[in-house]
Amino acid sequence: MSLDGAIILLYHRVTRPDRDPQLLCVSPENFAAQLEALGRMRRVIPLSELARDLRRGHVKPGTAAITFDDGYADNIHEAAPILRRFGMPATVFATTAHAEDGLEFFWDDLDRIFLSPGRLPARGRLQWEDGGFEIDLAQAAADSQAEAGGYARWTILDKIDPTPRHRAYRELCQLLHRAPIARRQLLLDQLQSWSGAARRTSCRMMTPAEMSQLSADGLIDIGGHTVDHPVLRAESPEVQRQQIVDNKATLESIVGRPIISFSYPFGTRHDYSPETIAIVRESGYEFACANVAGNVTGASDPYRLSRCIVRNWAADEFHSQLTRAGRPLTDGPVVARASRPC
Repeated sequence: MSLDGAIILLYHRVTRPDRDPQLLCVSPENFAAQLEALGRMRRVIPLSELARDLRRGHVKPGTAAITFDDGYADNIHEAAPILRRFGMPATVFATTAHAEDGLEFFWDDLDRIFLSPGRLPARGRLQWEDGGFEIDLAQAAADSQAEAGGYARWTILDKIDPTPRHRAYRELCQLLHRAPIARRQLLLDQLQSWSGAARRTSCRMMTPAEMSQLSADGLIDIGGHTVDHPVLRAESPEVQRQQIVDNKATLESIVGRPIISFSYPFGTRHDYSPETIAIVRESGYEFACANVAGNVTGASDPYRLSRCIVRNWAADEFHSQLTRAGRPLTDGPVVARASRPC
């Protein structure tokens, strides 16, 4: 195994969901097994230490940092106890828009509406200023518990959509991923009114009190991830700055110390721009993580740090994924591409 440079691991959730169409969840059992394997393979250090090493021109070989994107509540309730058991530091990049209202990210909203059992209207239309989207569920409008359970293992990476509900879910993931923030919320409001689907708490974000508690002992750090998780490249410079600066200010008021690390929402090369990087730097962030596979070396850009996204792998598969060809694998999640998860 090549230990050149360092690796940054990217997680989202540690939990056992009924479904995981975006492949964002790692079970607590697999997470613990992964950390045990990681401890044998590399020395885990805080992300801030890795970034400081990079700025000094020397990244320690054989090191690793652990990160989480989004700020799901299971980060404190499921992931944190396991991290503390192994004494491994991590950074959680948190959004702030839904920290107190209990609402979900759009991909979780779409899961709740289309992939949960229950009756939906057979047809509907979403409308915005210069376009629209037709929903046609036909016979799939009435989806029983048994039928929904039969497709529990379906993910966005599958090439076949088994029902009109799955097709609508995929197409709306793509549509909402591309949409500016204001249009995205307009369409989500229309979808909720059309569906009448019940709200839930299983996919909620951490509250401010939970963020403060999570970071209190210093083992787990909090980083910025914007207010609303937009594709920053799709927004104006003014909106980008508001998303980045307001998120940072809110998080600093919660944890009571400077927030120095940032993660670009979605994080592929298509999701942020050189202008975005300039705003992140000007906002006082010292480094930022992208969602592109690769090692971190002395030549890495501190505002485009590569990461390796982790799936729900058992220990053997985790080891294989991190060592295949001596390099971390997989590009990050991308909602807008049908061949990849969000």
